[in-house]
Amino acid sequence: MRLKFVTLLMVVVVCVGVTITVLRFGVGVLEDNFVAQLSTHYESSAQFMAFYGLLNLYIFTMAYVYSPSERALMGE
Repeated sequence: MRLKFVTLLMVVVVCVGVTITVLRFGVGVLEDNFVAQLSTHYESSAQFMAFYGLLNLYIFTMAYVYSPSERALMGE
């Protein structure tokens, strides 16, 4: 069950990340000079909060999924 959840979560995060990247930098994102064109300026705080909120949600969810169960903590 955990593996299915982690896989689904990873697919959602990758899809949202790729969508944000394509919308932000355009379709020609894989050109030679991609790194030179990167910009860290956001048009609004909502863009910043959405992107980093997604990453934080992913990290917290992964920490919860990989935390030991109650039985493992009790030594059973």
